[in-house]
Amino acid sequence: MKVKTPSGFGEVKQDHKKQWIKNQKETKILNENKILLKKMLQIDKHPQSLNPTNIKVGPSPSTASLNKKNRYDRWVDIIKENKRILDKLNRVKSHYDVESQLYS
Repeated sequence: MKVKTPSGFGEVKQDHKKQWIKNQKETKILNENKILLKKMLQIDKHPQSLNPTNIKVGPSPSTASLNKKNRYDRWVDIIKENKRILDKLNRVKSHYDVESQLYS
């Protein structure tokens, strides 16, 4: 009776080693996650100036304009200029005689 070693014996050994390395990596990640979770819980239990219990949320930047005063000043300038132009137009006598056109 002849006994042969299986042809895939080396492959089985390699797969086992890969699985062991994978398990080691997963174990390391789980341990790091536990440490991180403990730190986060510690921060939540003891509020500080960098981690207040009540967080105040201000207006979002999209609703608050940074140049609101400049836009308002420009708007006032435009209104003044429009009034000045309207006054000029009202002071000028028309060259068109409306009454002569109505009765002709």
